[in-house]
Amino acid sequence: MSTTEGQDTTPTSALLPTHDQVERQLRRERSLLVTALVLALALLLLMRVGTRVWAIAVWDPVERTFVEHVYLTQRAQAEEAKRLVLRRAQATHPYYNTADGAALFGRANPGFEQRVRVAPARRMVVMPQGASGSTPVVAAADALGGVLKPVVDAWAIYDLGTKRPITALPTKDQADQALHDRLAAVSARVRAELSGNGVLLSEGFLQKVEVRAVRGWPVAKVLTVPQAVAFLSGAGDSAMTHVVVQGESAKSIAAKYNARIEDLLTWNNGLDLARLRAGDRLLVRRPEAPLTVLTVERRTYRQDGQTVTMEVRRHDGVETNRLPSEQAKQP
Repeated sequence: MSTTEGQDTTPTSALLPTHDQVERQLRRERSLLVTALVLALALLLLMRVGTRVWAIAVWDPVERTFVEHVYLTQRAQAEEAKRLVLRRAQATHPYYNTADGAALFGRANPGFEQRVRVAPARRMVVMPQGASGSTPVVAAADALGGVLKPVVDAWAIYDLGTKRPITALPTKDQADQALHDRLAAVSARVRAELSGNGVLLSEGFLQKVEVRAVRGWPVAKVLTVPQAVAFLSGAGDSAMTHVVVQGESAKSIAAKYNARIEDLLTWNNGLDLARLRAGDRLLVRRPEAPLTVLTVERRTYRQDGQTVTMEVRRHDGVETNRLPSEQAKQP
């Protein structure tokens, strides 16, 4: 039988892939499947284990565990980030930023108030890149700046009564100088007020204090001599608010806060103190400064036509007690 013109006369068996072709195709598919499985397993392992990094962790006393805050690729970078936080704290301090202060800072065991740990870890994290081209170390220090509290050994003015430090300065000489300046400022004011009508018998501090070495004091709270004098005198504090109650007068309120009527007028912009009413608010100073200067003076007064000699006690220049000299000498 003759075939129709134009009809494909290729045998059907010639269109089917050969056995070798099928084997090759199967091998390619198996290879692709194995590759895909290996990549999937590698990705899963990477997601589970992560890359090797160095974690800076800070102890959390509430959770009672170390909490990781920053990750870097090298331990040296992590240690440098910690040092950079300390250098920044040093640079912002008026004394530690000087040549002498910087040398002292390095010898005063600078560290951190919290426990800090640098340890290897495997984490899926993004490394700190910093801003404006800063290095990862700088970026890490930026992140740690709000967490770590730098501390340093210093010299504290210590209250023996409360058994607590009042404040601290970089050196013992500076602490002694702050005490001297605090006492001298009040004594000079009291002597000026005597105006030849009396004599200053004694001067000292109401509290018993001494200068002691203290370890791990916050760098931000290490004061210079002028700062310490201002703090010890209460000059760095804003005035307190007092609410007038029924029966109180300007005189009784001033006595309560060891202030003068003139002080109340100054702090309250010339308020008419003679017309105080219950509910009025006055700005007043706190009762005592952190370190109060106690002075005792002998002064003469005219009383009922006679001259009377009194011993007057003052706290920071404000009179708190007045007794006849004979009575003051009695135990």
